[in-house]
Amino acid sequence: TLPVVGSIVGSNTICPNSTQTYSTAVVPGATSYTWLLPNGWTGSSTTNIISVNSGNTAGTMSVMVTNTCGVSSTSLMLVSFYTSPALTAIGGSICPGSSFTIVPSAALSYTYSSGSAVVSPTVTTTYTITGSNVINSCAVTNSVVITVSVQPTITSLGGFICVGSSFTITPSGASTYTYSGGSAVVSPTVTTTYTVTGAVNGCTSSKVTTVTVVNPPALSVNSPSLCSGSSIILTASGATTYSWNTGVTSASISVSPTTATSYSVTGSNGVCSTTAVSNVSVTTAPNLTISPNVLITYGSYTPLSVIGGTAYNWEPALGLSCTTCSNPIASPSVTTQYCASTSNGSCASKTYVNVSVENACYSNTDYSVPTAFTPNGDGINDEFCLQGWTQCTTTFYISVFDRWGEKVFESTDPDFCWDGIYKGQSLNAAVFVYHIKAEIIKVGNITKKGNITLVR
Repeated sequence: TLPVVGSIVGSNTICPNSTQTYSTAVVPGATSYTWLLPNGWTGSSTTNIISVNSGNTAGTMSVMVTNTCGVSSTSLMLVSFYTSPALTAIGGSICPGSSFTIVPSAALSYTYSSGSAVVSPTVTTTYTITGSNVINSCAVTNSVVITVSVQPTITSLGGFICVGSSFTITPSGASTYTYSGGSAVVSPTVTTTYTVTGAVNGCTSSKVTTVTVVNPPALSVNSPSLCSGSSIILTASGATTYSWNTGVTSASISVSPTTATSYSVTGSNGVCSTTAVSNVSVTTAPNLTISPNVLITYGSYTPLSVIGGTAYNWEPALGLSCTTCSNPIASPSVTTQYCASTSNGSCASKTYVNVSVENACYSNTDYSVPTAFTPNGDGINDEFCLQGWTQCTTTFYISVFDRWGEKVFESTDPDFCWDGIYKGQSLNAAVFVYHIKAEIIKVGNITKKGNITLVR
C-alpha cells in the first residue's frame, strides 16, 4: 500500500536568503523522508521536518516518504520570493571632527550598525545599513565607507618688505589656497597680518602670516671741504651696513681727491637701502711769500712783509707793531722767529722769518765794577754783582781774596752775585781784592783788578 503523504507545511512565499522551516505529517510505517530543494538552497533532513536557507532562487521543494515495503509517495510545494528592497546608500568623506549623515534609499525602514544615521568617525570606517519593507519583513543589507580625510597643516612664512615694495606669500601643506588679502602678492603700507586658508580633499586649515613693513634708513653723510694734497674722513650714519662706490664697506672712508669729487654710499638696515652722496670740494692753500731773514742791532727795528693771502696773523706778538696786517714793524729784544699765517677756506698756510738781534757790545757798558756792598739783608746792595756784562761776554772769570791772600769766592758766570759768605759763614767787614779776566764781543780781552769793601 502507498504511504499517504500529507502536504508540506511552511511558507510558500519567502524572503531571499532567509531561513525557513518546513514539515509534513508523520506517515505511519514510514522508514525515511527525503527532501529535495531548489537550486541554491541549503539544508538536509531525514525526518518530517527540515530547516533550510532559501538562497536567491525560487523553485519547487518536495519530500518523498518511503515505507517498510520500499514504496514511496511524494508531496510537492512551489516556493516563490517576496520582492526585496533595492537598498542603496552612498558613503563619503569628512574632515576630522566633522560628522556625516548616511542617507539610504529603496526600503521602508532602516537600521544602522552605528546606531544612528549620523556618524563622526575619527578614522576611515565602514558602516552597515539594513533596509526592510514593513509588509513582508524582507531585509537587505548594504555597507558604506566613510573616509576621514587628513587635516592639512599649513606652513606660511611671513617676512619683511620696504615701504612701496610687495611680498609674495608662499604657503605649503595643502592643494589649494585662499588669501584674506585676495591674492598671494600683497603690498601693505604698514605691518599687516594675513590669513592663508589651505584645502586638501575639502578639509581646510588656516595659518596667520605677518608681513612687516620697514622704513628706509635715514642715511646721511658729510660733505666737507679739504685742501689739495690732504685727506679727509667721510662718515655715513643712519644705517647698519654701508657700501661706498669706492668698494669700502665701513661707515667711514678716507679720501684724498685733488679736484671736487662726489662719493656715493648705500646704507641698508637689512631690508631697505638708501643712497646718499657726499660732495667733497677741494681748495688750494695760499702760496705765501715773506720778507727775507734779517739781522738788527739790539734796540733797532725792521719792517716785515708777507703776500699771497687776504688776511694774516703773526705770531708771536712780542715786538710787533701789529699782528693782523701784512707789513708789521718788528723790534724784538732777542732773536725771534715770526710766523705769518693765512687761510683759504679750510686751507691754511704758514711761513716764517727770522729776525736776529745783535747786541752793540762796543757801546753797551763801561764794564765798571762796584767798590762796596752791604750784605745786611735790608734788600739794598746786599750782594756784590756786575751790571751789563752778560750780553757781550763770551768768557769770564772772577776771583776774590781776603787780606791774607786766601781765595774766598770765584765764578765763571758774568751774571754772578756774591753775598759775602765763605764756607757757610758770613765774613766780617773787610776790604777784599778781586781779579777779573773776560773776553768781550767787539771789545776783546779785558783784565780788571781792584778792591771791594764788605760793610757790616
